[in-house]
Amino acid sequence: MLTYALAAWAYGRQHRVTKTAATRALPLVLATIAVTSYAAGVFGYAIEATITIYHPVPARFPLFAVMLVGTFIYFLASEWATRGEGAGRGAAAAEKAGFVVSLAIAVALDFERLFFLIIIVPVIALFFIIYGLFSRWSFRRTGHPVPGAVATAVAFAWGISVTFPMLAG
Repeated sequence: MLTYALAAWAYGRQHRVTKTAATRALPLVLATIAVTSYAAGVFGYAIEATITIYHPVPARFPLFAVMLVGTFIYFLASEWATRGEGAGRGAAAAEKAGFVVSLAIAVALDFERLFFLIIIVPVIALFFIIYGLFSRWSFRRTGHPVPGAVATAVAFAWGISVTFPMLAG
């Protein structure tokens, strides 16, 4: 919420998109479904098939839903701030660095319970790179931040909901 509030304050309430066709509901919904299905589905399947059990089981669906709300708010604000009109050069890198710094601060505040966050920083960095590319590509094609924000939010919520309970529990 803080990221979204700061983005709204910095950029104002009116965000112009680069392609007016992307503002129509049906094309935007279809683009969002396509980007999310491909980005989250393909990489989710690849992780599932090669690394670990990565599919959410029914007991984790409520956690996934809660995480999705939070990740969507964060990544929508992130997309507007880093790709929207007036975004500065290097805004994406600075914003992602701020996220990693917030993890470091959390670990410093409760090192014993949150030490595992240090272990996941490389995975988070890899997710930022992979899904940042999908967001950039989808923004270039649609002129709207929603498809990339939804795809990234789903991927992060999925990863957090299937991984964190295993590590913390």
